[in-house]
Amino acid sequence: MLSYEANTHAKKIKNAMQEHTQKLKKTVKLIIGFVAAILFLTLLAITMSSTDITTTVIISAIILLGGYSTLIIIYLLITKTYVSVKITYEVLTPLLVQQYNYDEGTQITHYADNPNIYKRIMNETGLFTRGGWFKRFEECQGMCGDYSFSIIRGQYFISTGNTTTNVFNGNIIKIDGVSKDLMQIRNKSKPYVKGVKFDKYTQHDLLIYIEAGKELPDNINSLSVFTKDFLDKTNSKNVVLATINNALYFAYDGPAILKKIKTIDQDIVIERYKHFKSELSLVEPLIQLVQKNESPDNY
Repeated sequence: MLSYEANTHAKKIKNAMQEHTQKLKKTVKLIIGFVAAILFLTLLAITMSSTDITTTVIISAIILLGGYSTLIIIYLLITKTYVSVKITYEVLTPLLVQQYNYDEGTQITHYADNPNIYKRIMNETGLFTRGGWFKRFEECQGMCGDYSFSIIRGQYFISTGNTTTNVFNGNIIKIDGVSKDLMQIRNKSKPYVKGVKFDKYTQHDLLIYIEAGKELPDNINSLSVFTKDFLDKTNSKNVVLATINNALYFAYDGPAILKKIKTIDQDIVIERYKHFKSELSLVEPLIQLVQKNESPDNY
């Protein structure tokens, strides 16, 4: 990406942020105006029904002044500091995808709608505890050779009683049609695949789970080395490489996942573009590892 291209993208994002801020200001003003009116009418009703008008008026005035001041502070805090996550997933990433397709001649598509499309993905894959729900923020889909892939970004939640826990916040790379084996390589915990028993092994400080009674694949060392190297380089908290239902899944979280943008300039656009390319660069080595037992190059 050239600097003038990054600058053009940054201007588009800034315009989107300004438009969003204006809409936010209108919404917040309406809400605050409504609350202020309710507060005023409530204090007026109390004042009119009071037997000690003077004292009630003074107290009401103090409460009204304090309430209005609080509402103004809330208004300033929201409109000056809040940036919607939609700016990242509905404006920034589509521009990065567009730029990547132009630079590399690819046809990657991006989606940021339908957050519940993968709601039960953990029930299907066993990557993490079953029974929760996955909220998709965005997804990129494309082809790598003969294989279709998706990079899904989102959060996974589990509810127990009155407590909701964020179990996973990161990316899931899905590659279709690469392996018929049933296995998982993970840095902690266990598979959550219903009705399947696994044999457990350890290698390179990782937990390896193979369907019970099956032999270790010939490429298990290459797969575990890839997973361990990625874990060490990114300081991720959770990394799972799994093959199930004729697909490969590579899930990871931690510092490798960038947060939503709050400010924008061409340097941030360039940084995000490099990160986006590094995410896409994981796909081909994963396919090679599963299909050809080849060690990946640097990623």
